[in-house]
Amino acid sequence: MTREGRIELGVFALVWVALTAYGVWVRQQIPLDALGAVHGWDYNGLGRLLSDHRSLSYIRFRHPLWGFFLAPIPLLLERVAQLDYMLFWGCLAFVFSGFVTAGIWLVYRVCASLDGVGRVRAALCTAGFACFAYVRYMATGPESYPLSMPLAVGTLLWVLRTERRPVDLRLDTAVWGALFFFAGGTTLTQGVKVVLAYLVSHRLSRRVWGWLVGGGAALLAAGALFYVVKLVVLGDGTRTVGAAFRELWAVVPQGIGWGERLRMLEMFFCEPIVPHGVPFTVSKIVQGYASAGPYVVCGAVYALAAFGAWRLRRTRLLRVLAAMFAVDALIHLAFFWGMEEAQIFCPHWFYALPILWAGAVGRRTRLCYNGASA
Repeated sequence: MTREGRIELGVFALVWVALTAYGVWVRQQIPLDALGAVHGWDYNGLGRLLSDHRSLSYIRFRHPLWGFFLAPIPLLLERVAQLDYMLFWGCLAFVFSGFVTAGIWLVYRVCASLDGVGRVRAALCTAGFACFAYVRYMATGPESYPLSMPLAVGTLLWVLRTERRPVDLRLDTAVWGALFFFAGGTTLTQGVKVVLAYLVSHRLSRRVWGWLVGGGAALLAAGALFYVVKLVVLGDGTRTVGAAFRELWAVVPQGIGWGERLRMLEMFFCEPIVPHGVPFTVSKIVQGYASAGPYVVCGAVYALAAFGAWRLRRTRLLRVLAAMFAVDALIHLAFFWGMEEAQIFCPHWFYALPILWAGAVGRRTRLCYNGASA
């Protein structure tokens, strides 16, 4: 391993330790009652779930394979949870901090892969991202987001990798298949993003399109059948498909005005970066910032990202980023699905900000658009 590689490994090991320590500290701030949460993220509930091997049967419609992916946690730590519950939570913080650290590291690799950026600029962009409030919140406990974020950023890194160095078709197919399986199994909409990233980054023949459409239809049918069987067999008849869909769409706010919508948009775009200062247990954040400072900071964050997007406007990377964010824009910004707790969805998209910053700060004489200098 090179000297630079050892330094990089050491830095991210320290990040992992720091995030774990923060997760342990947050555990001490949240009461152990059933309603304990971190700004809308499931906390005590999923923590208790992962302390029991029966969590393998936990299969929500939006997270079809989440319980299976995390199966090693209850299988290895169930006994720990029975002996020392706080030690169990320390282990959870360690595991999920590892996922978050992996996501931060992948952000750094994507930034450093952009032409004209280099290690120093990439490190600065990544450090700014690591300072976002909701990056460290992700390390506090069990949720789907710490898994979803590194998978999404890994998809972007693979797009850059295959654009610059073509790989064997079988390897490319295997990697995209694995990305879809793990991203879609964690959260269905993340699987859709992988599909869109693949379509944007590949030129496909009619035959391949046919296979994709047919395979997609088969997967949807298999997933629907799987979910129905799960409800019937594991739900003991206490739940129905109709009730599950009603639960899914119950988080679409009804009868809200534009003032309320603007407040939710503020939570969606600003709270993940600079928190509004409410207690962790508050899920629906209704207050604005007490001063102009946070608005200025968040405005600067998005202004720099917009400049980076303009500089990267001809790249495949930006097209893939835009395609992936379009899913969130449709669900949350168009339908306003889940926007009463808008801040909780940030790990599905805010990793794009440091990548766009890297596009903004790259040396202009070397920043390239598909081989042509800017």
